[in-house]
Amino acid sequence: SFLCGNPITLNSLPEGQTEKSLLEVLKKSWKLNKLDYESKKLAIIMMAETEVAELWFAEAAGKGYWKGTPNDKAKVKLRLRTKILANSLGDTLYPVFNSFGDMIAFGREYSVKKNGKDEQRFDLYTEDFNYLHVNNGTTWVQNKAKNLFSKIPVIYYSQPKPEWDDVQEMIDRLETLVSNLADANDYSAFPIMFVQGELEGF
Repeated sequence: SFLCGNPITLNSLPEGQTEKSLLEVLKKSWKLNKLDYESKKLAIIMMAETEVAELWFAEAAGKGYWKGTPNDKAKVKLRLRTKILANSLGDTLYPVFNSFGDMIAFGREYSVKKNGKDEQRFDLYTEDFNYLHVNNGTTWVQNKAKNLFSKIPVIYYSQPKPEWDDVQEMIDRLETLVSNLADANDYSAFPIMFVQGELEGF
């Protein structure tokens, strides 16, 4: 809630019409990609799984998509889209950093359904090229395409430990107690003895 409970505000003092137009297009892309909502999802996944990524890509813009923006006048035919990548969503993430901590490549391993079967894929993004690999069942086939963004189109988020790390020992202890109790119930079921009758001699 403290991280992104309130919408992120874009503060900018654009100079000239070009920068003003760019800011207008940026705000529309932000709104239509629902980044205020997506930011919350990114934070939740990162805090639970310790890593998550945001993949940006371009696709054809529908008719009237850029209406009322400078891109309409310029007849821009593409729009920006985002996709969240995470282990819980079926992705294995492979960020590659140099010795200075800069990300120089990013890999994503995943599978898609094709003809009722899982098709294994591996995408590798660099500043210059995107290497898209498909496993055809016997070998990997590579499709190399120029990266039109000239930047790795991925924002990678990570943290060393999950949010509950400071209480993990207590969680383990509670789970052990519950497990032991369950084992005792499975073996003998409580109570283990029941006596019925009348007391004599009193």
